[in-house]
Amino acid sequence: MRRRGGKQGRRAFTLVEALAVVTVVGIVLPATLYCISLSQTASALVKERAQALEIANNQMNLAIVQNTWQSEQSGDEPETTRQFHWSTHTQTWSQAGAAETDLQELHVDVTWGSGTRARTVSLVTLMYAPQGGGL
Repeated sequence: MRRRGGKQGRRAFTLVEALAVVTVVGIVLPATLYCISLSQTASALVKERAQALEIANNQMNLAIVQNTWQSEQSGDEPETTRQFHWSTHTQTWSQAGAAETDLQELHVDVTWGSGTRARTVSLVTLMYAPQGGGL
């Protein structure tokens, strides 16, 4: 049977359906962009932290190999995109209830950023240092 008016089987989106789609896109798009922005920020922080850990590891290895680990040292890492400052220091290792030992803790701290956004990573290892002073 034919309908009157000649519009047989023709369908289209209504204005209400089109407005609903625009509304959903208007809600989802900003949330998606915010998530992308957060992931980029987190990625940059992870990259900086990995770079700081690499600097700490390099400075610790250098201090051990050059046998300068018993003296305090500090410096800046010039070949990086961010300004990284590192420092080393030692302290006597102690364990609760244990007798005094010949072990020293070697700490390497790397800081970057400034103000409230300053961040630090620390790397610590034990070194043997006999009471007589020689290795």
